[in-house]
Amino acid sequence: MIIKSEKEVLANAKGKTLEVMDSYINKAEEMSFYWDEYKAVPKGSFPIHLTDELDVSYMDASGYAHCGDISEYAFSQLCGKVGVPAAYIKKCFANGLGELAVHNYQEWSRKNLSEDNLLIREYDGVVRAVLSDRYNVFNTASVLKNLRDAVEDPRFKNRYELSQIFMDTDKLHIRFVDFDNKIRVGNTELNPGFTVSSSDVGDGSLNIKYFLYRFACTNGIVVVKNGGILFRQTHLKNFDEIGGTLFVNALENMEALNEFSARQVALAENKHLSMDEMQMYLMRAKRELHIGNKVEKIEELLDTTYTDRNLISFIHAITENAQNYTLATRLEHEKWAGDILANTAA
Repeated sequence: MIIKSEKEVLANAKGKTLEVMDSYINKAEEMSFYWDEYKAVPKGSFPIHLTDELDVSYMDASGYAHCGDISEYAFSQLCGKVGVPAAYIKKCFANGLGELAVHNYQEWSRKNLSEDNLLIREYDGVVRAVLSDRYNVFNTASVLKNLRDAVEDPRFKNRYELSQIFMDTDKLHIRFVDFDNKIRVGNTELNPGFTVSSSDVGDGSLNIKYFLYRFACTNGIVVVKNGGILFRQTHLKNFDEIGGTLFVNALENMEALNEFSARQVALAENKHLSMDEMQMYLMRAKRELHIGNKVEKIEELLDTTYTDRNLISFIHAITENAQNYTLATRLEHEKWAGDILANTAA
């Protein structure tokens, strides 16, 4: 059966940064004992089969047979490799057409046979990733250890405080904030920082992004343009050895981004919006963020909380409203707001 994903919510990190990080490193190391990796080799047919019970079965390179549950994300990966929509297969099963679903899966798997070996990652017996065997896994515990070493580097020691974190079997998202060096522009006060995202199942690259945190409402802006992506790596074999150095090198770019952000925040605060201009931005948010009638919640924030009627107020309304969504959607909205800020012109 398909194991549905749980709702992803950022947790506020409390306590001293190193102590909190060490506790999460310990959790990640404990989780690592439940991971297993297998190679599935194509031998005239796609190596992973779908059963009538919506389980997956395959034989690994050593000849051992596996059969069991699969996560929702891994199922999407699997169907993507076969070339059949995961939503279609699930809809068939939901409507009692399991035989049709299996038949279609098998037909497409024969037509889209790849010569690549597959890397299958199981966590506690559940398939959680279906990847190319060329994929290099960034172990969460290793990412956290290298991150801890970077923030403990003498150039940054005691500067960046762990603020929020999400960690589960599939992914890691963690936020650090510099609370002592605020960016103050007019009525706007923001704290610079950075986010780190990684995945043990191929759900996005390992990356560090520049981040602006608004302490009053715990909402943030993720900046990826104009150098805002401090580090991004999708395939790096010796990460365990050099990850700490790569992270330190990334953090060395923070000062330049702080200066850039201060200029953009000043422009956004001074960019007053007429009613028509505000409606234009709201309609753009509705269209590009696919929020439909939920745009009314942003309008409410603009009427009650962010009433200055300038561009920075609009950005704050977007990022505060983003807290109502799951983590993936929240990050999308925060990045969208960051693009608005980075592109601000006088």
